[in-house]
Amino acid sequence: MANELVLSVRLGAAEFRRFAVFNTFRRRRAWVRPLLFALIFTGFSLISLLSGKEQGGLLGGVLLAVGLGLPLVYIGSFFSQVSAQIKRAKLKPPRLVYTVRLRRLGVHVQQPQGKDAEFPWDKLYAACRVRSAIYLYPAPEQAFLLPEGCGAPQDEIWEMLVRFMPEGKCHLYR
Repeated sequence: MANELVLSVRLGAAEFRRFAVFNTFRRRRAWVRPLLFALIFTGFSLISLLSGKEQGGLLGGVLLAVGLGLPLVYIGSFFSQVSAQIKRAKLKPPRLVYTVRLRRLGVHVQQPQGKDAEFPWDKLYAACRVRSAIYLYPAPEQAFLLPEGCGAPQDEIWEMLVRFMPEGKCHLYR
């Protein structure tokens, strides 16, 4: 196993979109609240519809529309924000966004603008491996995306992360 891996990360819209969906809906589980909202409003809608009251149908219809409509607006807004972020970051076509060096002392990240950052292994928040990428989190709300084809096989990158990061910080999602 190598003592240092140099990863030149080129990101495109598809990789960023996959990360955004993973980070929001799998890692942070942001789908739970909209689902609960929809279930609660649908339940109240059914109660209203089955109550037999004169205005029960109207109220039930409004509750159902709100209960299903707002979660759909939330999801649509999420994808709209992701598209705006892709446009702001100019990820069409894919471009080099940073170079990550995994070394014995930690992780060194160099961006084309010249901004460098150093992260000791014990200070990293987490690493998450999905089917086509590894997401390295130096903090809960910051991640470096390491997609396939960035300079080393995914298995080799993952083995190095598991070897150097503190136990319990490497998570496998399949």
